[in-house]
Amino acid sequence: MIRLVWLFLVAAAIAVAAALLAGQQGEVVIAWGSTEFRMAPAVAAALAFAGIAVLIALWRLVGFLLDWPGAMSHWRRERRRKAGYLSLARGMVAVAAGDAREARRHQARAKAAGDEPLLSQLLAAQTAQLEGDEDGAARAYADMLGRPETEFLGLRGLFMQATRRGDTVTARRHAARAFALRPQTPWVATALFELEAQAGDWPAAEKALDAQAKAKLLTPDITRRRRAVLAAADARERLAAGQSGPALDRARDALKIAPGLLAAALVAARAYRTEGRIKRAAAVLERAWAAAPHPDLAAAYADLAAGPAARRFDRLIALNPTHPESRLLSAAQEAARGAYGEAEGILQPLLTPHPGGRAARLMADIAEARGDATGARLWSDRALRAPRDGVWRCEACGHEAAGWTAICAKCAAFDTLSWTQPEPVAAPALLEDDAADALYRLAPPEKAEEVRPPLPDVEDGSDWNEGR
Repeated sequence: MIRLVWLFLVAAAIAVAAALLAGQQGEVVIAWGSTEFRMAPAVAAALAFAGIAVLIALWRLVGFLLDWPGAMSHWRRERRRKAGYLSLARGMVAVAAGDAREARRHQARAKAAGDEPLLSQLLAAQTAQLEGDEDGAARAYADMLGRPETEFLGLRGLFMQATRRGDTVTARRHAARAFALRPQTPWVATALFELEAQAGDWPAAEKALDAQAKAKLLTPDITRRRRAVLAAADARERLAAGQSGPALDRARDALKIAPGLLAAALVAARAYRTEGRIKRAAAVLERAWAAAPHPDLAAAYADLAAGPAARRFDRLIALNPTHPESRLLSAAQEAARGAYGEAEGILQPLLTPHPGGRAARLMADIAEARGDATGARLWSDRALRAPRDGVWRCEACGHEAAGWTAICAKCAAFDTLSWTQPEPVAAPALLEDDAADALYRLAPPEKAEEVRPPLPDVEDGSDWNEGR
């Protein structure tokens, strides 16, 4: 529309100029040697206009003839490029449709065009995978690594191949290289975090976690929880390697983020005990027990607590007296000093509707101590049929583990093990008592009154996060 307006304005201007020239009087004289040419102004203007038009046309013709070879080459190149794009598009459609033969045919045509190596290599890799040729796909992805614009895509393809065949070492290597190129890409940060955590490289996993947080892939709460679990897992490994100081530092870092975290509390307590700081170790365990009682905490506290067996856990029990774990400890202590009635009263809420294994075994011990052989046998039978009072279970796959780990041994999920009540089972429970379970049993008479050196009082306001 705009071009038509401009053409109309130009035509109108020419018409007006012609009309003005036609109305002019006089003549135009052109002398060429001894010859003179006389004409009206309008005719002279028309001839001048025609001459300019002829010159422009001749100039364009000469330019066209000079540019003809280049123009033909450009035309052929554009034609080949368009044909290559069309083949690539049809090849991608064939891949999406699952037609490997058609995809391979179009991929060959696109490769012959050669103007779009990125798309051609991608189509080659996709076609090879569609045909089940993993080696061919790997070669296509490997070819992409040689160019900066295709390197990341090639790493993605090689990473996916390694993941599918379960080669975590290769997948981890490709993910680390991709992370170096684009650390905030969601799939890269997530994949590298999982692989580094599965490999037990906790500092590297923490770097990947930082990238996830920076890219806002996780909520702040999840980020803090994962950071605490990584620190606790790192602390456990350092303590196992005999690095008590670094282990304590990492455990304290975890406890700052997640106070009461069981794994971190146990490591910190063991590290403090190794250094001879019994009061600090007890404070850590007491804080953790107040947050979430657990048999492992009681077992660790038993190595620190002092005094008569009947009063060894008074301070721990008082921090969370209504929790089942505290009730079991309290009942065991009452039974140890011969107050069987009080022990049964404390256990009563744990016996209905179905007693747990430890509660039933403690009732059997009480009955035996009273000389009630029938009651002891009945409670022992119930203990055999009772489920365990708690188990470490993976929330992702349901696998039951012997102890806490940051990674599930079955599905390799991160931070999915939680202490939970198992489903009742028909099979009898195991009779062997572990270190924690033994705390809830009535000690033999010769050991019931064992006396240990008194545990120093923990001063008010003590904090396991203070400097060593």
